[in-house]
Amino acid sequence: MNYISKTISKQAAIVALSAFILLTAIAGLIMDASGVPWYAQAQDFDSDAEKWSDFEGQDWEECCEDYYDIVEGEGAYDTAILAYSPLTSYFVLILIFSALCLICGIIPFDIRFKVPLATLFGLATTVTGIFLARKSSITIAAYLSTLSNAGGAGVREHLHVMVYYGALVSMLCLLLGSLIIASVKDLLSQDTQISRSVLRRSQLFLSMSLIMFLLSPLVPIGYLPYASDEIEADDPKGTYLFPVSMLALDDMLTGNDGYDDDEYAEVASSTIGNYVLVEDLFFTIMWINLSIIMLMSMALIPSVGKTFSGLGQLNILSAPLVVIALIFTIIMYVNLPDLLGDGVWFSDSTYDKFYFHVNWLPLICCIVASINWVSLLVKSHIPWWKEMSKSTQKVFANFNQSPAQANFGNPNM
Repeated sequence: MNYISKTISKQAAIVALSAFILLTAIAGLIMDASGVPWYAQAQDFDSDAEKWSDFEGQDWEECCEDYYDIVEGEGAYDTAILAYSPLTSYFVLILIFSALCLICGIIPFDIRFKVPLATLFGLATTVTGIFLARKSSITIAAYLSTLSNAGGAGVREHLHVMVYYGALVSMLCLLLGSLIIASVKDLLSQDTQISRSVLRRSQLFLSMSLIMFLLSPLVPIGYLPYASDEIEADDPKGTYLFPVSMLALDDMLTGNDGYDDDEYAEVASSTIGNYVLVEDLFFTIMWINLSIIMLMSMALIPSVGKTFSGLGQLNILSAPLVVIALIFTIIMYVNLPDLLGDGVWFSDSTYDKFYFHVNWLPLICCIVASINWVSLLVKSHIPWWKEMSKSTQKVFANFNQSPAQANFGNPNM
């Protein structure tokens, strides 16, 4: 009875949250079309206080449309395109998928078929939310980078309502995804421990991928103090290096026919290029594990459920991605101080030293993902192979029996 009540409560929570996300998507479309501001831009510079002043809110057409058309026409600057892209398509997709998830949750039918359908549309909502969260992360990270390196004068533009609202809607979509995964996990607990373990490992892989994909761009990875002592009180004392700056520089380098053979390009390739590579690897792991979670929800379907549960074991093949990500992450951190020097990104005549800052998230994610893969191997994949081998032995034992001993059904039929 406790299991049934828990399942019903989770399904009710999914329905309620889907309905709320549907309303927020509709509200977002109305707000954006009504001219709710994206940025507050300074109209004047106060020379006495040496600060930007007289901030005025601007909607997307006023602040971003012209710049977005320019970078989209150039085609190579993916980070800038993402930061200034409109929110309309995100809200429309979230509206459609959350409505379908809501309908699946409301209509009464067999829960073994209801859960895979609700999972499909719920994960579709979550995926759209992930891309919206990525857009919000890049936008906020670019603002934090500018704010951290601005000094006493401050920045000319501050984020406004729509940027934060987009981030809020994306968090709601991620919450819906976590509820759906928890619901599937509870139902799988009534099936086999192996299936539940596969889902748990996939959930941890997905969490590490989202940390790398969404949180890492927000946190500075290095700090370089200025070498000169002649710095006024309101001036910044150094430069914070954010991953979003590395992503933007990678766009510029790859847009100019890739990395060249000079020293600058070699250092950039081993640091900036490696960060982008590791992020792409975790992006691939994210897609793999979203697919695994979908397969595990289909394991509840009668007759074919065992096949889908077995397909979930393919997650063991993600080992090369995890190992490559770990190797190139270590190379990146080892070579990051080389960004400071003669003829590279940061001139050693301007900056004193390279200090690592708080962003060790790529390395932490790679280490946790490696441990998670070992746990997947020991707690799920090896027991699954043992179970499969036992099943195979039983099948061949039946074939080895004589026709008189074989028991394939009622002998009277």
